[in-house]
Amino acid sequence: MCFIDPVRICQNCTPATLEENKFFDQQIKTLTNGATFMLENDQMILSTTDLLQCKLSPDHRHLIFDGVKLAPLDINTITALRVDKDPINGVKSVEIEYSVANSVEKNCVRLATTPELEHRKTGASWIAAMQQAVKMLDSC
Repeated sequence: MCFIDPVRICQNCTPATLEENKFFDQQIKTLTNGATFMLENDQMILSTTDLLQCKLSPDHRHLIFDGVKLAPLDINTITALRVDKDPINGVKSVEIEYSVANSVEKNCVRLATTPELEHRKTGASWIAAMQQAVKMLDSC
């Protein structure tokens, strides 16, 4: 978040503020633009023809899954983010683990990058930005 007018911050808050500014300058646009993924289940891709668009909502509070029947996911319910990397192609998939209200059990959504180079690159960038977002949420 950048302020229009100069704002004074204490010395202790400077590193966190610089990190937040860097995130909002570089990563937030990637997350809100979204990326194309395939939905995975137990290490198997459910369908290569059914692609979904995953993006951050305009209010930055939910992940939206366009193209499949998944409810928007509240960012604050994310408990873990695991990235699966392929040694040849780089980032392969991401598993987003989240808690469900009034429940002890955890659910997860696994998104795999598509084979097409363009979608794979945007997917990898989106996953990297999501990792940064979760890291920042954990530090709060």
